[in-house]
Amino acid sequence: MRLPTKGTLIKRGASYRLQWKHGGRPYARTIHAKSEDDARRKADRMMVKVRSAIVDGMHGRRFGNGEPDKPRIIDGDIRLADAWAHFEDIPKSREPGDATMKTYAQQWRRFETWMGEHHPRVTTVGGVTDEMARNFAKELATLVGESSFNRYRDLCLRVFRLLLGKLGVDSNPWEDVLRKRAPKKGNGREPFEEDEVSALMEILVLRSRGQEKVRTKRTKEGKPGRGYLRRIPEKDRKLACEMLTVCLIGYHTGLRLIDCCLLPWEEVEM
Repeated sequence: MRLPTKGTLIKRGASYRLQWKHGGRPYARTIHAKSEDDARRKADRMMVKVRSAIVDGMHGRRFGNGEPDKPRIIDGDIRLADAWAHFEDIPKSREPGDATMKTYAQQWRRFETWMGEHHPRVTTVGGVTDEMARNFAKELATLVGESSFNRYRDLCLRVFRLLLGKLGVDSNPWEDVLRKRAPKKGNGREPFEEDEVSALMEILVLRSRGQEKVRTKRTKEGKPGRGYLRRIPEKDRKLACEMLTVCLIGYHTGLRLIDCCLLPWEEVEM
């Protein structure tokens, strides 16, 4: 989508005039400011609103004759700048919510921006080729994860299917772009080694007695500091007792942590 960047700021007497173009038509707004710097700041804020209105398809309502921008088909094709407005105008079997459509609009805007940067001469939906879609997907895959890539791909496939169907075209440049499969990941859980279990039990037993083992800082020669025992608060001692009970039950029965915590005392045979 070709968006106006800064507009043109013209001084008219004691005020300033901000001018820009959209859809081949000129637009202007008067800006009252105390200085040129103040006028430029206000003009920049105004252009942010202008670009946002264009993306939302509300430029005509906010800055024109009060009507939303009307999507048009020109010479049997749809301009990329009007593609999203056409997509919103097409009835769908299942209408997405407002928040979802806002996310879709941002994703589609990314593709339009990419097209404007890499293929500025291609201005219509029918001009997008299979190679362009593959190149965008290839670049996108290096920037987002598998799930985000699939959402972008599915949206572009759906938009082109509806828009090209509106034009009576059967082919779709996104048909050959395949979804990504996320690599299978383990649950990240590995069994404890015997020495790790022994170290854990030693710490919990010591803390259940109200003590913990600490070391002083390393010596100047780099040798380990001296170890000593210190007392811990009573609440930490009680917590260690509970943790020790859970660990012992899990160690001797093989129960999961949640099952150890939910195990009723009446089911325990001492």
